Amino acid sequence: MKIRNGFVSNSSSSSFIIVGMKFEWPQNKTNFISTILGWSRDDIVKRIEEERKDSQNKVEIDDDFIEDYCYDLMYRINFEKYGMDLAFDGEREECVIVGKDVQSVYNYGIIGVDKNLDDIFCEVITLKEKMGLNDKDVKMYLGSIAP
Repeated sequence: MKIRNGFVSNSSSSSFIIVGMKFEWPQNKTNFISTILGWSRDDIVKRIEEERKDSQNKVEIDDDFIEDYCYDLMYRINFEKYGMDLAFDGEREECVIVGKDVQSVYNYGIIGVDKNLDDIFCEVITLKEKMGLNDKDVKMYLGSIAP
């Protein structure tokens, strides 16, 4: 029998702990962004126009463009700006966790988490109530991602 002492990590792996709510992979990213951020379609279009105001490339902002923008926005959402983090695997398209990142580790070994989980759960429950998602359970999710 082999006994492993210590922590072993693939050099190209990462892991995370997130407290949040699990969603099925959104077939319509525009509706998903509208749900979690409380934005109307018009709000999304205004944000696209604001971000593109200095662009030399003029494009028609049609439904496909809005959908692509919302998919890209899923990668850019972070807690500081929008009050939440997202954890998902865009390649497998299985689910999205919306909540607050407790700890993420990217090839740095073991890092202690100096956060109060009760406070984090309270923040996510407040976020859930703001979003009007009373049917969603708040849980802790642990995961790892390897390329």
